[in-house]
Amino acid sequence: MIILDDVISKEQCKEYIEVTKLLRKNMLPHEPLEVCHVDETLIPFIKHLLEREIKGGPFHIRWAQMQVWVPGSFSPRHIDKQEEAGDSDYTSLLYLNDDFDGGVFHTDTIQIKPIPGRLVHFKGPTVYHGITRVENNTRYNIIFWWKSE
Repeated sequence: MIILDDVISKEQCKEYIEVTKLLRKNMLPHEPLEVCHVDETLIPFIKHLLEREIKGGPFHIRWAQMQVWVPGSFSPRHIDKQEEAGDSDYTSLLYLNDDFDGGVFHTDTIQIKPIPGRLVHFKGPTVYHGITRVENNTRYNIIFWWKSE
């Protein structure tokens, strides 16, 4: 597992949250996840960052998704096998805010509190992980699924 801080600025994090809020206006209030267009420049930026920091690339994007975790939402322990992610073998989480309670990412061995601009990269299809119940405010992040060669 790789953890990189300050991958994007707090201002960029706020901009992604605002875009997500605009897109979310057409959704039902209880829907915790939202698929949307992720800025085309962000995907190659994260790809190059991963390839520079991690041996095992090159990485190819399989799917990217904005995630909106409303109070009360959580993710039980699981491994990534989403149809949209296809044959991905890595998952990256880019956190956009930390003004909520709960919503902690965890595996069987660690817990990681979201910090704006923090990227967590791991083998999603083989590492069991989840997110604790979100309390008080909404949690925002972008998730990427990657295939490596």
